[in-house]
Amino acid sequence: MRKKLCYLSFVCVMTQMGQAKTVDDLILLTKSFGQQNRFRVTTNGNNKIKYIHGLLSEPNYQDVHSIQNFLKVYKRAFGFRSVEEDLVLEKTFQSSSGQSHFTFNQKYKGLHVLYHDIKVHTNRNGQISSISNQFADNIILDITPSIAIQTALATVKPLVSNRTYLKNEQLAVYVEKENSFLVYELNLAGFPISKTFLVDAHSGKVIKEIMQTVDDGPAVGQGMTNLGIFVDELQMYEGSGFLGPDLWPDYLCEEFCWEYGDCDNENYDNCELSFDQGSCDEGFIEDCSGECWNDEHFIYSFWALGDGACHTNAQPDHPNTDSIYYLVDQSAPDLGHLYTLSSYSTNFSSIFWTASEDTIFDSDDPSTSERSGAETHYYLRRGLDYFYDEHDYEGVDDSGRRLGVVVDFIGCNAYYNHLFDVTSYGLGGECNNWITHPWSADPDIVGHELAHGITFHSSGLLYQNHSGALNESLSDIFGYLIEYNITGNTSWGMATEIFIHPEGNSLRDLSDPPLYSDPDRLFGPFYVAQTSYDNPNPSNDYGGVHTNSGIPNKVFYLLVEGGTHYGWEIEPLNDDIDISREMAAELVFVWNTQYLSATDDFWDARAKMLLVAADYFPDDPGVWWSVFNAWSSVGVYPQVDISIPSGYFIPGVDTVNVTADIGSYGEEISSLSLSITSSDSTILDTLEMSQLNDELYDASYPLPDHEDLFYFSLHLDVMDTLTIDHGSIGQLITAGPIEVYDFSFLGDPVILPGETLAMSVELLNSGVSGIVPGVTIEAIDHDTTCLASVSNNSLFYGNMDPQEILEQEAGFFMISIDDDCDTGHEAYVVLNIMVMSDICWTDTISFAIGEQLIIDEESIPKEFSLNNSYPNPFNPITTLSYELPKNAMVNITIFDLMGRIVNNLVSIRQDAGYKSIKWNATNNQGQPVSAGLYLYTIQAGEYRQTKKMILLK
Repeated sequence: MRKKLCYLSFVCVMTQMGQAKTVDDLILLTKSFGQQNRFRVTTNGNNKIKYIHGLLSEPNYQDVHSIQNFLKVYKRAFGFRSVEEDLVLEKTFQSSSGQSHFTFNQKYKGLHVLYHDIKVHTNRNGQISSISNQFADNIILDITPSIAIQTALATVKPLVSNRTYLKNEQLAVYVEKENSFLVYELNLAGFPISKTFLVDAHSGKVIKEIMQTVDDGPAVGQGMTNLGIFVDELQMYEGSGFLGPDLWPDYLCEEFCWEYGDCDNENYDNCELSFDQGSCDEGFIEDCSGECWNDEHFIYSFWALGDGACHTNAQPDHPNTDSIYYLVDQSAPDLGHLYTLSSYSTNFSSIFWTASEDTIFDSDDPSTSERSGAETHYYLRRGLDYFYDEHDYEGVDDSGRRLGVVVDFIGCNAYYNHLFDVTSYGLGGECNNWITHPWSADPDIVGHELAHGITFHSSGLLYQNHSGALNESLSDIFGYLIEYNITGNTSWGMATEIFIHPEGNSLRDLSDPPLYSDPDRLFGPFYVAQTSYDNPNPSNDYGGVHTNSGIPNKVFYLLVEGGTHYGWEIEPLNDDIDISREMAAELVFVWNTQYLSATDDFWDARAKMLLVAADYFPDDPGVWWSVFNAWSSVGVYPQVDISIPSGYFIPGVDTVNVTADIGSYGEEISSLSLSITSSDSTILDTLEMSQLNDELYDASYPLPDHEDLFYFSLHLDVMDTLTIDHGSIGQLITAGPIEVYDFSFLGDPVILPGETLAMSVELLNSGVSGIVPGVTIEAIDHDTTCLASVSNNSLFYGNMDPQEILEQEAGFFMISIDDDCDTGHEAYVVLNIMVMSDICWTDTISFAIGEQLIIDEESIPKEFSLNNSYPNPFNPITTLSYELPKNAMVNITIFDLMGRIVNNLVSIRQDAGYKSIKWNATNNQGQPVSAGLYLYTIQAGEYRQTKKMILLK
């Protein structure tokens, strides 16, 4: 068998990004404006700015052009190359208090990078005062899709129940855990559930499934609620002359004829079916409200059933009786119209208008839904008024988007469906061990769902994991605030009013989350651990969105009322609780609508709330410290900026240097220590870190002379009374190295142009004592001049014992060869070899087009030959290959430039054939080898040849 393999070191190449300025320049800039605003900066693992606060510009930076110029100057510090190519302005916002906010989405080769943005904020003087940076760097991606969007749509369409509509789609880039994917983002609207899917545009695999339906649990009239509370001002509409509604998609409009009917319920038999409708892009059609939708042709066939007219709506026909009053509120068009309907005792299969023959909606017949409709209609109007009066925000989207309402469906729940902007409230009754009123009866439930709409239209926090818990918490917070605004109720219990049994029960409690089995501290009791986050689904509450909301809920409570929590003293934002509540409300509203981003976790949320505290309350440093202490008290400590190497290191030779920047803790640190733990959880050593300056500490650890996986953790003594543990801050491995031992193609075919091959790879643990755990490989590069594609999947090997040779547990790399690839061309594929997701080695395999890997043993070279080493330069392994036309005594020797023997690689009699041997310069006869130029010589019989190679380090 003759196979060509070569070994490449993983080398990071730093390129100079022009003359762009750095963090140090920003520090000098802030100091030039005086010391009244403390400079704070947090960097990511690539030493690029993640969060920064200070005075960062002259006044009058309220326009986009000035902000873009600032980013151009400091692009190097933020990690991007070009404002024009890497960023696109998504939105701007000028607050009534004078601040400006700018959000830029990331682009990659013209495509939107989902959930990655840069947000720039100014103070009242128009000076840039804070920036949050979630730019994803090191994206390497083929942006030409391998599958059609119709294929992706067919995959996900069955995953949304009932009738589904593709509201919109885009080809985009998605980055997760340093991996980049070309995806189709498909927004599928269904009722009651809507979802967004990210489908890999190369493999067709569903990368992520995101819930877009959250659950939680002009005439003026009057009404009665289910709790017997009289509502003395209820906006409604007398007669059928009101505009709308447009709650669900009505695909077909009068001005566009179709063979299956139209929105006017007339037949158009002579029409030709076409997707060219209205102002929408090709493949989309415009509905009666002006929105664009897409679906396959076959989905329209069921519209023709029965009367030949299309019925695309679940909502009832527009009322035609003028003597009836309907719960339609068009009194404040700037805040959005309200349309309230009922699905009494059904699962949305029957929907009717909530109506009354007079202006008092008080019927005690539950089937009319008069009381449920009246209370929901009233609470939503008051909620919209609250956001406008207190936060200058107009409707759920700040543009007066209409809001649909459905009450009394079967169930003990409430929903907000983002893709339709429809909120729904269950009928209640017997719910497991509960008995409840209709879920519309409590103003904090209605306010909770309304706040979901605002969150979806502003920060867009994804409804899963930490971001989903923040989404839920914000709804709890504004549900509490809206109920207080309506009733003056200061109870921190959520949904208390709906419970008949057990009386006084709540769904959650913001002041004491553990009371209802929610955590009040990270990693404490009831916390849903991140082990479930890789697969958020209903069984784990989408990664703990309701449960873990207790953590930010507790933060808000502490900001309003203050207190001592797990040893931390938190001062309320103001000694007057009413003022404190108002300040906290403004803080979290601005935090949600202007600072938070879709995928933020608790640490991002903490850092951004501190930015809001500094930007919006610059003259009150106590606000900043209250936010700092509140988040710290729930276990979301400042993330220390730690510099620790990862990957493969030589045992007994290398020393690991660790630095920690604790600037985010201020002057509260009294000492730092570093612990090193082996793979069997034995603590090998604990080192006190040395203080280099006010904010920087370091420690050095000479690696012991044995092969193992080492974990590092950090311990901080804060205020002499509290020890904070930052566990698993990094890992490295001294076992191995792992290298490609062999590879083959399924069926051992002749490698011909136009073929698609399934490649299997064997790995070797060339270490002598240590197990290498969790080994995977992935293809990162290939010969694009000859190979049309190489699949980007990972192959898993698991744990590898010393000297063990393993083939992947399952799967193959799929390689497609171009039709016009020349026979004899040497093609290559580059592989990353990873340990526990860390890239430790990179290896390269190569093969000749037109050959078969299994070679006839009688095939003998015609002459002696010593080939060039590959790779060259190398670090730390290279392959020397040679050809013997006859049996011979072979000596291969490596010399340095002084003529000294470095290694006798081969000294043996060998049979004729194609030969190769690897030289590992990291463990050369027990001694490390310095970087430099080396000579290698072959002596085979009378044949002698010498060549050069370069070792890099």
